[in-house]
Order: sequence, then C-alpha cells, then structure tokens
Amino acid sequence: VGGVEFDVPRDMNYDDPYQDLHIHLEEGLQVLNGEQAMGVIRYRHDNTRSDGVTPGYANGDLGRTETQQAFLKAMAKEVLQLGNMTKIGEFVRIFMDHVETDLQLGELMWFASQALGMDADTIQSCTMPNESRTHRGGSYVFADIEEMLPLLNEQFNPYLRDITEEDLQVIVRNSDGSCYVTNGTLLDSRWANPTSSGSSSSGGSSSGSASGSTETQEPAEEEPVEEEPVLPEDGGTGDGTTDPGTGDGTTDPGEGDGSATDPGDGGTDTDPDEGGGTPTDPGTGDSTVTDPGTDPGAGGAAADQGAGTEPQLPPEPALPDQETGGTDPAAPQSGGEAAAGETGGE
Repeated sequence: VGGVEFDVPRDMNYDDPYQDLHIHLEEGLQVLNGEQAMGVIRYRHDNTRSDGVTPGYANGDLGRTETQQAFLKAMAKEVLQLGNMTKIGEFVRIFMDHVETDLQLGELMWFASQALGMDADTIQSCTMPNESRTHRGGSYVFADIEEMLPLLNEQFNPYLRDITEEDLQVIVRNSDGSCYVTNGTLLDSRWANPTSSGSSSSGGSSSGSASGSTETQEPAEEEPVEEEPVLPEDGGTGDGTTDPGTGDGTTDPGEGDGSATDPGDGGTDTDPDEGGGTPTDPGTGDSTVTDPGTDPGAGGAAADQGAGTEPQLPPEPALPDQETGGTDPAAPQSGGEAAAGETGGE
C-alpha cells in the first residue's frame, strides 16, 4: 500500500518482552508503516509508571475498538483507490493467507473489483451499545437491546422489514446474576444459575434465591408408594377382569364371557351326546370332528343309526357365533351343519 495516513489519538508507550512487542508512537497525524499500524491497533495502555499509574484509554477496551475502527477506515481509503487496480490479486492473496473464510479466491477478487473507487467516507462503523459488568470473575460487556435495535435498523439492516428483538440471539443478565440467551441456549449451563448470595430485591423468598435453608427452597422428597395389586373377586366377575399377576389379559376361568366357556353351561362348545350342531373337539378346536357314537363309514354328519320314522325338518338353525364357531345354545338341538335332521347328509 505504501503506508497509511492516520491520526494517532494519543501517545503510546508499551513494552512486552515476552511477545517482543514494543509500541512507541506520538499523538498526531502521520503515515504509518505495517509494524507501526499493528502497534496502533494492538495498544491498550502504557507501561505502568513508578507511581503505580497505568495510563491508557479512558474507556478501556472500548477506546481501543474505536481506534481500530478509525484505522480500518483510513486503510480502506488507501487500498480502494483506482490506482491500485493492478494490485487486487496481491491484496486478495495476502488476505487469504491471514484470514479464515469460506469465500473462494474468485469471489474475493470480484468483491475487491466492485469496491475499488468507492468513497471510503461512506463506510459506517459503530460500537455495540452495552453495559460493563464483572461477572464470574471476569470483565464482560452485555448488549443493551433497546439501544441496539435502532442502530441495527439504521445502519446494518439488509431486509425490507425492521429487525426486532425476536430476530436476535443475545446474552441477557438478570439482576440476580443469572443469564439467558434470547432465542437460543446457553453453551455453559452454569451461567443460568444466580450468582448473588442474598435474596432478590423484592424481598420475596423464591426458590431461585441462593439464600435461606434447604427446606424452604426445595420440598422434601416423598418416598414413592407402591400400589398393591387388586385381586379379582372369588368365582369371577363376569366383566373381563384380568389377573394382576400376569398382566396379559388372561381371563378368570370362572368367568362366563371368556373365550373358553364352561363345558357344562351349554355355551360355545356343544355336548357331543346331544343331537344338534356339529361338535368341536375341545382339544383341537376342529369343527369337523364327528360324534364318536356314529358309524365312521356313514357319509352323514352325526346320523343316528336307530332312527325308524321319517324325521320332521327342524326350524331353520340359528347362525353359529362367528367368533367361537359354536352353535347358539338357544337354537333347537337338531340343527347344525346337517340340514336333514337325524338321517340327512351334509
């Protein structure tokens, strides 16, 4: 660049032998070389004097930030001159060697070419409105959201609508020292805990206060009460109550509405000695098992070998229960799959 003309805001005298850093500049307008420029933007305060005073910026690091902003603007005025058109490639390569970015070389070249010739005096910079706090042993600045929003909308808003607090992610410090992030999550959860040792200014005893006894802050833990299982009534309930010891929905065998009915109640499975319906084998559930008293060679289903008179056709049999496949105990006992009564076939 050939040097940057800059108005140094104050005398600067600082030495740090551990970094081999030595800053010695006088206040006033001057042309700075690269080493002097680095001294200006790194300066925070002078060496400590014999009387124990350490001169520096009145507003500390914020003063250094203002100096850095002013220097970058002065440097941009030198770099963006049209006479530096042939140096764009060199500027970009230097930038790439010292700045971490996801922009590609071609993109940086394009931006640099577009910026050449612009009026550097139109470049805007500012310091985030803030309040300084000593927090957890360190010195911090916390953003003042109310003052920052107008600044963002006036100088940095690229959108067609105003930026609002809902668009920001800012760490906010409460009066008790606890912190939270607007529209985000704290990376260090310890910052969410209060740091003050006393109660809140309102004087109320809340659970968030760090003072007071443990009993007033946290309720005593109650031992969990294990509920005793409820046993079904003797003889069954008839309403599908399950055995609490199994939890698998098995019904009490004494119930009258389960899937396996009492063979003596004329329910799902019919008595094989009766003449009606096609009996089911209680061991297999096969509805094609015939009455063991019939002739295995007969083609009919459950035909009576001793019949001597012409049988009367029975009433139309009731349809079997679709779920159990058995006969309706209220239907006439001469029905079933055989529609010919005592002598008929299938």
